[in-house]
Amino acid sequence: MNKSLLSTDKIQVDLKRILNLQFRHNLGIILYNFLALGGTLLLFVIVSQASQIWYWITFSIFIAMLVWWCLSALFKVISHVRLNSQIDKGDFSVTTEALINVDAGEEEVPKTQITPHAKPSRRKVSILKFPSGTWFIPESLYEWSRENKMSYADIRDTSEVGDEFYVVIYNKSKKIGCAYNKKFFNLIEHSKHDDKPE
Repeated sequence: MNKSLLSTDKIQVDLKRILNLQFRHNLGIILYNFLALGGTLLLFVIVSQASQIWYWITFSIFIAMLVWWCLSALFKVISHVRLNSQIDKGDFSVTTEALINVDAGEEEVPKTQITPHAKPSRRKVSILKFPSGTWFIPESLYEWSRENKMSYADIRDTSEVGDEFYVVIYNKSKKIGCAYNKKFFNLIEHSKHDDKPE
């Protein structure tokens, strides 16, 4: 079995891929909220013609939803930009940790990510648990590696409790950004990123 050489720049590529996948997921949620806002606006227009009291009730709901939607969208965009900047600066640490548990489950697919006529569905998710925290495996990863490009199912199926991983942790949030099984990867750049998390 050939191991892939892992370096800081390749870790940054993977972190950015995961960040972009999460941002696309968040955009789907924002779009769904926008559609709900449109529905409220339509309700506002219809009910405002019925009576004065219903006018103020629906108007208040519409304004509250508009403010919440704008703040939510702004927060997601700011978080994305900040995390992207941390990745560019190399503001993360790489530790060696043993895998504690592998969980497989399901989560609901947001309505914005399925076709308009499809029934709501669920998709499989896989989680790796380490002493420093939990990592939700993205759909696919390690695209840069010829030998060890993997889907989430490949990562889950080749991970066993006790396996040693290179775990990438963001220095500010202390959350896990990515993980690499030592069975498939050799870290060639330790430098400043080899500290243990606090």
